[in-house]
Amino acid sequence: MPVNQRRFVEVFRETCAEVPERFPGYRHVLLEAVADVMTAEREHSIRHTQIQQKVSDVCDRLGDSLAADSGEEGGQRAKRKR
Repeated sequence: MPVNQRRFVEVFRETCAEVPERFPGYRHVLLEAVADVMTAEREHSIRHTQIQQKVSDVCDRLGDSLAADSGEEGGQRAKRKR
């Protein structure tokens, strides 16, 4: 059964709306990250791109946003976990 893309996006929006607002605009940043991962996945299904690296980059960017809000310099927390 094909995935209904519109419903898929609706579920992501609803889920992101339920996530605690860790800093002003966090839900929007999170939804953008989800959209970027979905776009990367679509590109990967069409022409085999480096999906793992792209998803890691999106996660690092989201982690940097959280670290910046918490006052950590340059998102070092996200880089230390690797």
